[in-house]
This record gives sequence, C-alpha cells and structure tokens, in this order.
Amino acid sequence: MMKKIFYFAKPGYNTLFQFYKNESGVYTVMMGILSFVLLGLIAFAVDGSGLLLDKARFVQGMEQASLALVTENNANRQNPKHYDVTRQPSDSLDPKEKLMEQQDKRNKELVSGIVRSYYLGNTYRPNNQEVKDQYDYYCGTINNDLGANSKTVACYVSGNFDRPSWIYLKDQPLSFAKVNNISSGAIYAQKNLDEVAPLDLMLVSDFSGSMNSDVNNRETYLYNNSKLAILKDVVESIGNDLLDVSKAERENRNISPFNRIGFTAFALGAQQKNNTGYCYLPFSFKGRSSKLPLSNRTNFYELVSYINNNVDLSATINKIASFNGTDISYSVSFSKNDFCLKDNDNHSTTDFWFTKEQHSTLNDKFRSLKANGATLSSSGLLIGANYLMDKNNDPEAQPAKLKTNTQRILLVLSDGRDEITSYAETSITTTIDLINHGLCEKVRQKLDSLQDASYTTRPTRIAFVAFGYELLPDQKTAWKKCVGADYYEASNKQQLLNTFRQIVGIEEEVGHSLSEKPTFNKN
Repeated sequence: MMKKIFYFAKPGYNTLFQFYKNESGVYTVMMGILSFVLLGLIAFAVDGSGLLLDKARFVQGMEQASLALVTENNANRQNPKHYDVTRQPSDSLDPKEKLMEQQDKRNKELVSGIVRSYYLGNTYRPNNQEVKDQYDYYCGTINNDLGANSKTVACYVSGNFDRPSWIYLKDQPLSFAKVNNISSGAIYAQKNLDEVAPLDLMLVSDFSGSMNSDVNNRETYLYNNSKLAILKDVVESIGNDLLDVSKAERENRNISPFNRIGFTAFALGAQQKNNTGYCYLPFSFKGRSSKLPLSNRTNFYELVSYINNNVDLSATINKIASFNGTDISYSVSFSKNDFCLKDNDNHSTTDFWFTKEQHSTLNDKFRSLKANGATLSSSGLLIGANYLMDKNNDPEAQPAKLKTNTQRILLVLSDGRDEITSYAETSITTTIDLINHGLCEKVRQKLDSLQDASYTTRPTRIAFVAFGYELLPDQKTAWKKCVGADYYEASNKQQLLNTFRQIVGIEEEVGHSLSEKPTFNKN
C-alpha cells in the first residue's frame, strides 16, 4: 500500500524538488516579494517628508498671517471703510452689521491668501478652488502689565487643512492615510497702541566744511546735491514723524505727544545753548589751556598736536558726572571762525527742545544753519549728552503719570574723520582715545540715572552714522565699541532716512509675535 502511494506521489515530489534546486529567477521572486515593502517605504518617506515640509510652511504662513492681521487691524483702524473692506459682499441692510460682516470677510481673505501662498495649496487642488482649509481668528484689546485695560491689540489665529497623500497604498501599514489633516495650533501676535514711551532725541550733527560736498566727497555747485542739504531734508522728515501728532494719526501710527528733539552741530567744537557766538572744547586740558594755539593763522599741525597731547582723558570723562542739562564752564572757548561753525553767529547751532507740533520750527531753525570748519565729533557728543540731561518737567510727561520711562537717544552723524583739514598729519585722535577710556559707558551711566526705578528701565542708546564715507579701521573699531549694534553707514538720502527711522524706532511697531497667550479684555 505504501509503495503505491509513493509511486503516485513521486512525480509531484520530483517537480517540487526540481523547483527547489532550480536557482534561475530567484531574485525576481525575491524582489517581487520585497516590492510591496519597498513601495511602502517609499510612500512613507515621500509623504512623511512632505507632511513635515507642509507643516512647516503652513505654520510659517499662519505666523505671517497673524502679523498681517494685527497690523491691518480692521476693527480698530483710523479708516475702517477702506477699499479692501468695502469690496467684500454683504446682504445686510444694517450699516453696522454690514461693516462687521465685511471686516470679517476681509480678515479671512487676508489670512487665507497669505497662508495659501506658503503651503502651496494649488499643488493639490488647481487654483485653490477645492482646497479644504479652515481658519479661525479673534482680535481684541488686551490687559497691560498692571492688569488694566489697554489699547494694545492682539490677534489669535489657528488653522488646518486636508493634505492628500502623494502615494497612497490602501490597507498598507507603511502608507499614510489618503488625506492627512495638518494643523497650525494657536498663534498670537500683538501691536502696541497704548501710550508709547516719550522719546528725547538729541541729533549731534557734523557741520564741518566737507558737508558742503556731495556723497562722493566731491565739490558740488548744486546745493541740493550736498550732504548738508540731504541731512536737512532727513531731519525735516524725522521731525514730522516724531512731533506731528496729526500726521501720525493719519498714518495709523502711535507716537507719544511728549516726544522732544534737540540738535547740536559740531565742527572743531560746539556751541553751548546760551552763547550763540562761541564754540567750546568741552574737555579738561593738562596745564594751562590758554596755551591753545588757535587763530585764523594757526599752524594746523601745531593745533592738532596740542589737542592730541594735552586733553586730560580721565578728567574729561570724570566731568560727565556733573552734567545737569545746563551750560557748563569750560576752559576753552573761542568765537565761531574758520575752524568752527563760521557764518552761524546769528543762529543757534545748539538748540532744544522742540516738542509736539513744533516740527516746522525745528525745520526752519535747522535749515538756517551753515556748514564750515574742521571736525571733532567728541565735542558734539559731550555737549549734546549734557543737554540730554535736561529732563522734561511737564507734569503729564512724568513716569508716574505715563507708567513708563523716557527713551533717550544720542544720535551722532559724521561725514569724515576727526581732523583740521585734509592735509596729512592733521588727524585728531582725541575722540578715539576718549572712547577707549570709557567715554560712552560714562555717558550712558549718567543719562540712565534719570530713569525711574519704579518702571521698566529704557537704557540710553548712543548711535553713530557714517555719512558718505568709510571710516578708517581705528575709527570704526572705536565707534563700534561705543555704540555696539547701533553703528550705521549711509551713502544716499534714502539710506540716511531709513537709518534715522530705524534708530528712533519709527518703523518698529507693525506687530510682533507672542510666545504665550495674552489676556484679552473682557469688555
């Protein structure tokens, strides 16, 4: 019986044995078996990386949308009925409800338009017509640091969208779902609309003879091409930005009504406020300062040598402790002449303070000044710093009233190295020496003594702008030590205007992201 069974099973056994022994096509079989696994791994890798990339793009788009939303601020803007709102469709007959509906549609249009440009929804649905994305938002005023209601606006945004898989393998464990939902989570942004900190800005400006040249330091017969003309135009714009409250309201900007601007023009020295006919060297000198060899026939090299070798650096810096915002008794003063602010005898080349709505007065007085003389930037810095100590005594401008300290900025502009003339060996090293001995740190320390400890400290900022020239290495190193990140170079009018605006923060508050949820006002 067993033999019969083996006899009939033998052909099948032989076939199976031959198949086992036959190695031809073995890799085809193996690849066929592995192909399902490989295809799953490819699908997992392609869609996995795609999901991570789209998640990053979507969140980035939502962050930018939150900033745009809080900046446009349709519910609280000066002109709520602008075109992007009024073009939105609405069937409501009630004017108030219609406006609210249009603002809501504009906000959603703004958010979706920005976000879709980041995660490229049209790569899944042509022209974004069938993209399944949803957005939620809320904007309102928030509580300030003291827990009280404020004007500051914050916006919350969140969103999600359905992302189809590029390679979908049904019922395969190594494949993502056919459609995957990507969410941004909650994102917050804020725009400050409260009473901003008052700003005291002292412009310490180079009025040496080289300011009459163009930005390439070539002599120009067209006044409007000169660095001086450009500077005056820029100061007019900054004055309008900081002092013209009506203009700020029209531009939907929030500025303090207690901003103040002053200016100190320097050449070889600078004028003190109450003596328009004289220039002062605000330094302490070794020995008798009457030895200063200064007249219109002065030997340039002798004058430079005297200043470089006879300024008492330590005594000059120590004198900063006595700054009080009023004229100081200095040992060296001389009539305005070829070295210092000539032809400005009847004009105050140091003047302060210009306040709310006095931008036109500031403009008229600054434009009346002429440039003439040598260059010694530390003279302007010291005299300007002293007058920056002149505190605003308006009862309404006090920190206790505004719940904030004043921000003080000392902005120094120079168009060349410190020197008497362009002759060789007429470079004055006093400014570099003073900076390296701690001049700027001492100025900040003194000005910061005006801060009220009951409120957030606003450290004094010193900024330096090199206008129309590149500093020599030793100068650049010194000024960067003095001002840190507030070192700038400008070579034309637009760059100079942008630099000034960046320094004073005019374009700073368009909205910023928040790391945590703000406390929205309940009413």
